[in-house]
Amino acid sequence: MCKTNHGHKPAYIQKREEAECKRKEAEYDADRQNIVVALQGIDEKINTANQRENTHERNSEILESKRFWLSVGTVVGVWTAAILTGLQAFIFYHTMIEARTASDQQHQDTAAALGKADTANELAKNAQIANFRAWVGPSDAKLEGTITKGKPINYIVSYQNTGREPAQGFQSDLDQFITTDADELAGAYAFRMGNYMQKCLATPVIIGARVVYPTSGFSSYQLQGTVPSNLVSEQVIAGFPRWGPADFPSWGPP
Repeated sequence: MCKTNHGHKPAYIQKREEAECKRKEAEYDADRQNIVVALQGIDEKINTANQRENTHERNSEILESKRFWLSVGTVVGVWTAAILTGLQAFIFYHTMIEARTASDQQHQDTAAALGKADTANELAKNAQIANFRAWVGPSDAKLEGTITKGKPINYIVSYQNTGREPAQGFQSDLDQFITTDADELAGAYAFRMGNYMQKCLATPVIIGARVVYPTSGFSSYQLQGTVPSNLVSEQVIAGFPRWGPADFPSWGPP
């Protein structure tokens, strides 16, 4: 509030001073109000700046958070894609392995089936060959005359072809020997026959040799042989040793 010291001043001077005082007081109030307004404006600007900074910080935090989660999502997506790619590769690999295994198994089954078919065909072929080929073998053997010590003995071996085709290249080989029960038990007889069969199978084919045609009923072919006189002893006549049967005739392939 404006204070004046009038003293003994005239009244118009006092009024002028009061007016001047009020003017100054009004100016002071106006300046103070302007200062207050200015301070308020500064405070508002500070608050606005703070709000903007806070908003910027919040936006930065939100942006950083989004960037973080975007990075996490990117990493997760990359790993997910890698896992899916690996899983697809794993499935594709095992699918190819299974397909190859199935193909190999099918190939093996096909080969086995073809092998069985070949075996069946071979068996059928062999059965057909065996059914129609020639089969020659002895059917009977007998001695002629009376057995006398120190004299040779004549004998006859009958043989037949029980097959359906002529036996071409027929060859025969007769042999005489003496065997005992002990020799037979010891395997000497089987050993001798085995050696003879090997000799028979190894005999080469002679072109133009005899042909043995299929026989029927009691018809047969005959071979004649002689037991040497040195084998006709008293023991042989008494039956202590036994005559070995005449060896089978041999023949070439049909």
